Amino acid sequence: MSVIQYEHKFLELSHYAPALVADQEERCQRFFDGLRPEMRHSVATIEWNVFGNLVESAMRVDLSVNEQRSRQDQGQKRSASNLEVEESSSKNQRTRGSSSASGLVGKGTWGGSPQQRTQAPIPSFPHGTPEMESATFSSPPRC
Repeated sequence: MSVIQYEHKFLELSHYAPALVADQEERCQRFFDGLRPEMRHSVATIEWNVFGNLVESAMRVDLSVNEQRSRQDQGQKRSASNLEVEESSSKNQRTRGSSSASGLVGKGTWGGSPQQRTQAPIPSFPHGTPEMESATFSSPPRC
C-alpha cells in the first residue's frame, strides 16, 4: 500500500475513533506506528508534531524506496540477461570442441599440460556487491 493510500485509509478510519487522534501529536504517532518498518526507520530521525509534514516526509521515503526497487529490478534483469548470454556462449564453446577461448583446456582433463593447468581462467563478476545494491541512500529533507 502506498503512503497516499495509507493516508486516505488512516483519515477515513480516524473518523470512527476521534479520541485516538484528538491532537496533532497523537495523530502523528498513530500514523507513524502504521508505516512499514523500512519507512519508519527513515522517517524516525525527526520528531513529528505536524501531521501534514509527517505524511509528506513518508511520501518522499516511499518514492525513494520505490525508485530503489525499480533500479534493483532493472539490475537483476540485466544480470539475468548477461548470465543467459554467458551460458549460451559456453554451450557454443562446448559444442565446437574441447578448446576454450583462451586455449588453456586440453583434451580429457582440465588445463591439458601441467604448465597450462597453472594458468586458470579469470572469473568475471558483475559490478558492485549485493550489499551495495541493497544500501539505502536518502537525501536530507528540504526546508
